[in-house]
Amino acid sequence: MQRMPRLLSTTLILLLAGSALGQVADIRQGTNLALAITPDKQTLAVDLLGGLWTLPVSGGGATPLIPPGSGVAQPRFDATGEHLVFQRWLDGQWDLWLLSLADGVYEPLTETPFDEREPEFSPDGREVVFAGNRGGSYSIWSLELATGALRQLTDEPGDSRFPVYADTGELAYAQRLGTRSSIRLHDSGPRGRAVVDSDLRLDAPSWRPGGGVIVFNQRSDGQSSDLAMRVEADEPIQRRLTESEDVFVGRAAWLSPAEYLYTADGQIWRRGLASRERTPVHVFATVTADGAAASAVARVSDAPGPHRVAGINGLVRDPASERIAFSALGDVWIVDGEEAQQVTDDPATDAWPDFSPDGEWLFFASDRGGDMEIWRLRLETGQLLQVTSEPGRAFLPRVSADGRFVGYFESTGLGPWDPSNLRLVAVDRPFESTLFASGLFDAGDLHWEGSRLSLQARDSAGGERLVRAFDTAAADLAPAPTEPVTLDLTEAGWPTYTREQADVPYVIQAGRIFDGIGDSYDYLIDIHVEGQRIKDVVRRGVLPLPERVIDASELTVLPGLIDVHTHLSTLAAGDAGRLFLAHGVTTVREVLADTPSAIERAETWAAGRQPGPRLVIDPAGDAEAIELPPGSPVISVAAHVARPMAHGLAEQRAQSGYGGSPLPAVLAPRQSEALPTLTVSTLGHSYQDAIGVLDASGRWLPTSLVAAGLVRDHGAAAALPTTIARVMRGSSRVAIGSEAPAVAYGEGFHDELALLAEAGIPNDQILRWATAGGAIALGVSLDAGTIEPGRLADFVVVDGDPLRAIDDLRRIVAVVKGGVWHDAASLRPPD
Repeated sequence: MQRMPRLLSTTLILLLAGSALGQVADIRQGTNLALAITPDKQTLAVDLLGGLWTLPVSGGGATPLIPPGSGVAQPRFDATGEHLVFQRWLDGQWDLWLLSLADGVYEPLTETPFDEREPEFSPDGREVVFAGNRGGSYSIWSLELATGALRQLTDEPGDSRFPVYADTGELAYAQRLGTRSSIRLHDSGPRGRAVVDSDLRLDAPSWRPGGGVIVFNQRSDGQSSDLAMRVEADEPIQRRLTESEDVFVGRAAWLSPAEYLYTADGQIWRRGLASRERTPVHVFATVTADGAAASAVARVSDAPGPHRVAGINGLVRDPASERIAFSALGDVWIVDGEEAQQVTDDPATDAWPDFSPDGEWLFFASDRGGDMEIWRLRLETGQLLQVTSEPGRAFLPRVSADGRFVGYFESTGLGPWDPSNLRLVAVDRPFESTLFASGLFDAGDLHWEGSRLSLQARDSAGGERLVRAFDTAAADLAPAPTEPVTLDLTEAGWPTYTREQADVPYVIQAGRIFDGIGDSYDYLIDIHVEGQRIKDVVRRGVLPLPERVIDASELTVLPGLIDVHTHLSTLAAGDAGRLFLAHGVTTVREVLADTPSAIERAETWAAGRQPGPRLVIDPAGDAEAIELPPGSPVISVAAHVARPMAHGLAEQRAQSGYGGSPLPAVLAPRQSEALPTLTVSTLGHSYQDAIGVLDASGRWLPTSLVAAGLVRDHGAAAALPTTIARVMRGSSRVAIGSEAPAVAYGEGFHDELALLAEAGIPNDQILRWATAGGAIALGVSLDAGTIEPGRLADFVVVDGDPLRAIDDLRRIVAVVKGGVWHDAASLRPPD
C-alpha cells in the first residue's frame, strides 16, 4: 500500500538517477499521454511523465496524485469518480493498481508474474476488466474487486487488448492476429464479433455515451497515427477523424455524445465528433529534475609503464597440482608458485581456460583460427590442437572429471545478450559436437556435477536467471571441485604490460584540421606529437621539424571519434576493437559492462596486443568501484566518474505500454539503470515534457538513431533525427552513441552521423558531437575530443571534406590513437 504525497505545490522530485536536486522544469506538453474523465465531466486524470495528475477539464495547473517516474499509465475512473485504476510498470512488468481519491492510498490489484494492463471499470464498479498475458498471448480478463476472483472472458488466437465498456453494458476491445487488426464486441462466448477489420493496427476503442459509436486509434507502421470512428447502423459508417497528427494510443474521454477529448502532438485536445477543428486543453505542471552535476573529470594516464595488470579473468585450478590458469592481456597464463608465466603470446584473443584432470592439457577458447573455437594446449610440449568447429562462437569450455568430454557454450551473436547453445564434444572425436540446449540468454557458470552439466541462464532476453542441469549420458563421473580460486602472487611475479606509444616524436603536416571546437577548418597546420600527446599545433613552418614528418598536406585531420554507447564482450574478440579503429573511433563507452573482462579488454588494447580504442567502462548493475593500479588505461569504473548520460531512446512500450514491435533488447530501458530516457511516441517524436526534463537534468543524450530505426514500425528512422534536433536546440547536450552491436561496430557510428545530416543538422555540429561533445559527456574533455596542445594524440586522417559532405568522414586514410599511427588498410578485415 502506498499513499499519495500531500504537497503544497505542483513541484515534485522526479525519480530519476541519484538524489541530488536539479533544475525546475515547467511542463506544458506530454509524450504518450493517456487520460480519463470523471463522471461529472469536471476533472481529468492524466499519466504525465509516468506519474498521475489531475486538472480541470478546461485545463490549467495539474495536481500530482502519484509522483512522476512511478511507471503509471492508462488511468480510468469508476462510475462514482472516487477511484482510479491504472497500470504500473514496476520490477520489469505491468500490474494493475487502484487509487482511492478520498485518502490518497494506492495499492496493487494484481501481483502476478504476468502482465496485466489497460484496465477498465465495469459500469457497476464491481469489476475491472483488463488485458492479461497469463496464457502466453493477451486475452481479456475480469477481476472481481470484492473477492479478487479472476475470470477469463476471451480465448482466441492473437492478442486482445484495451477492453472498454459502453454505458449500455456492451464490451468492446481491440484484437490483433498477424498483420490484421479488428475492433470486436464481446458476447457470451470466448470469441468476439468483429465490427471493424483492417490491415492497419487498431487499438484503444472508446464508446460514445449512449453506445452505437466507437472511436479508436489506427496507425500504419510508424507513418501515421489517427483516430477513426465506426457508427453502427443498418449501413455502418466508418471514417477517419484526424489527419497528420501524432495521436497517442489511449482511449478518448467523452464530454458529451457530440464532443470528446483525446491526446496527440504532446497535448490534450477537445474536438466535436463532426468537426475537423480541435482546441487545446492546456496543462501546466512543474517538476524538479534530478540534477546530474557535470561529470567528474577523469585524467587519462599516458605513463608508458610497466603497469601491473588488473584485468585477470577465468581463474581455474589444476586438479592435479596447485597450478592456476587465467586470462589477461588477451592471452592465457599459468601460476606455478608465486610467478605468472605466459603460455600463449600472440594477437589472438585467448580466454576461459580449463585444465584436463591430469594437468597435461589446457583447454581454452580462442579466435586464432577466425571465430572463437575451443582449443587445447599440451603444456609440456606446446602442441596446439583445435577441438571444435562450430558455425557460431564457442566459449567457456569445461572439462569432465575423466577428461573425455568438454562442455561449452556456442553463440551466433557477439555477447551474452544473444542466445547461446549448450554443446558437448568428446576429446577423442573433435569437431563432432552434440547439442543439448538452445535459447540460453546470459549463459554462464558452466560446470560439471558428475555426469551432468550445470549452468545458469535466462530463457529470454529479460527473463529471470535460472539454474539448469543436463544429463550428458556419460559414464558416472566424480563431481569436479568447485572451490573458489584466488590468486596470490608476489609483486615481482605479477603480470605487467607497457603502454603502446610512438617510438619517436613526429609531425603531421595537415592540409586542414577540424579541431572539434570551431565551425570551420584551419589550414596548413603542423601537429607535433611526442609520446601519446600533442606537443604543439602551429602554422606550417613556425617550429623546426623532427626527423619523422608525415605528409597529410592533401588530407583533413580531425579529433578521434567518440562513441558514447556500445556493448562489448570477449565473444567479439579482437574484431570489435579493430573495426572501431578502422572507422576512426578512438574512444568508446562500454555500457553495462562485465567489469573484469572490460578491464582486460582495455589493457589489451592499451598495450597494443590488439588494435582497439580507449575504453570508458560503465559497469552492469550496482558494481562497486574496483581499485585499479596507478597508470591504468581504464577511464571509469563504477563511481569513479559520475554518470552524466541519459540511457537513450526509450521504446514507448516500456514507458506507456503501447506501440509496435519493441526495440532491440540492447535499447530497452533496464530497471537496474536508474537513468533518464528520452521517451518517444509511436511516430518517434518526443515532446516538451521528455526533452525539458532531460535538459533540466543536465544529462547528455546518446543518439542511437540507426539501432532504433531497425524496427520499421517504430517510425524512428524518419522522426527520431528531428527529435534529436529539438534536444540540440534545447541544450546541445547530445553525443553520438551507436548501440553497437545492434549496428555494426564502427560503421554504425558513421551511419548515425548520416541520419543526423539527413535531418538537416549542420555538419559542423555533428562533428562536434562526434568528438568534443562525446569527450565532455564522458568526463574526458581534458584529454580527448579536440586537437589542442596537451591533449591525447587521437586523430582521424580523411581524404575528403566532411564539413561539406558528412560521408567523406568514411574515407579514412589513417587513424592515430595515443600517438600510434595506424594505416586504415591494415585495420580493415581482408576481403
